[in-house]
Amino acid sequence: MRGALVLIVLCAADAAADPEPVAHAVLFEGGPRFVSGRLGDYGAIGVGAHYAIDVVRDRMTYVAELDLAKVWLTSKNDEDLPDPVPGVMARVGVDARWIFAEGGEDDFWIGGWVQGGVGVHAIQWLDGGRLAHPDVQLGIGLSEIVGRDRLFSFEPGVNVVFGRTDMKGLPTCAGPCDQPTPPVSTEVGITIDMAFAFRW
Repeated sequence: MRGALVLIVLCAADAAADPEPVAHAVLFEGGPRFVSGRLGDYGAIGVGAHYAIDVVRDRMTYVAELDLAKVWLTSKNDEDLPDPVPGVMARVGVDARWIFAEGGEDDFWIGGWVQGGVGVHAIQWLDGGRLAHPDVQLGIGLSEIVGRDRLFSFEPGVNVVFGRTDMKGLPTCAGPCDQPTPPVSTEVGITIDMAFAFRW
């Protein structure tokens, strides 16, 4: 809540004073990533690492990212599984990030951003089987830069990842149809990043 109030105050001051952030730079970003979501009828959680290279151009940032995580299926049809199903996940993607508000002083700068992008991820279940498909990611977060040299920043963010995949199953007709097909499953995941970035 305190961070949100700080951002609102800085947004109000943005028109009066617009200190330059890192206008043109290449940043390396890394930190923990926490995952919670659904794979069709299954609930899943995970924890891992988030890595990215950010190319900053004024208010736009172009991001190439890699995520690695350990995941577990913990429930099916909202009922807990007696033994969670473990797996490992890898994701690569590209995003465009836009700073919609910014403000600060010489030794402190904060900006709010939104981003959108596409990627592909694969999950290898340790007991056997693999799930891989493309996805779409939408997110919102903050950039906080401390220090006059502006070499380091803190980049917390929340992303929602959408995917669609054909889950393994017998072809069927759930409604009027011309051809039976396997069930189509929608995947929705929420990720929380607590990343740190430095400029080189």
